[in-house]
Amino acid sequence: STNWRALAQKFPTAIPVIQFTEPETQGKSILRQASLLSKAGFEQMAIRITQETSESIYPIIGQIIAVLESASQLLIITDCGQGRQRIAERAEFAKTAVARVVEEIEPAQAPHLSAVCLCDSYTNPPDGTPKLYESFSWELWSQAGEKFPFLFGDYGSHYRMKKTNTYMPGDWRAQVVYPIDEKWLVYRHPNAQDAQGWIDGSNAVLNDPNCDKKNACWGSKLVNQAAGGDIDGVSSARFWHGAKINMHIHRQIRYAQEVMGGGGED
Repeated sequence: STNWRALAQKFPTAIPVIQFTEPETQGKSILRQASLLSKAGFEQMAIRITQETSESIYPIIGQIIAVLESASQLLIITDCGQGRQRIAERAEFAKTAVARVVEEIEPAQAPHLSAVCLCDSYTNPPDGTPKLYESFSWELWSQAGEKFPFLFGDYGSHYRMKKTNTYMPGDWRAQVVYPIDEKWLVYRHPNAQDAQGWIDGSNAVLNDPNCDKKNACWGSKLVNQAAGGDIDGVSSARFWHGAKINMHIHRQIRYAQEVMGGGGED
């Protein structure tokens, strides 16, 4: 829509994602979106494919790339979903998806194709004292990239809950998370609705031998501040959820550069 393009234009470094729910009936709408985004001056756009997406999306992607100057202008997001199981199966989905796209485009465009393997394994960390919670995102990315140079992407260690009509109680337990390269150090306070948990948790993770204290951003400052007993103005869960995501993203950008030999993370 016009409103969506206007909003996207306010963020010049962002890549707008083409919106659809049923490609088998929305082909013309998808092509129109791509055309209008291109005419609006966006140098790049994206389209997201999940394991539930209909096969009919692939010919449409081929048509979009055919009218763009280069295949690199359409970022293919192969969303492998959230979870800690079926890593090989989800990596196979990413491989198959990008292979199907390649089938739909001119051979000369194939080397310019850009795709990101998106997944996340942050779901329900264990309770108790600081525990290492392993991430499988890089393992999945590595398996998916055996034949195609996928970019790396994740959900920012945010567990996206499925929509539910069930009432969710407001009880919470303080959880302090310190992201490491391919792990999270997690502390979950035993008492519900106890703000002291932010202080106890911050001390617990910082004093844990697995904590390398290499994060240097707003989130890590919050943890250091709380470890000193100061949680003034940050005693609700949303600040700590934000701190976890902030540290995770900073950490993953640095780690991606190491893994990819100077490349970055999308």
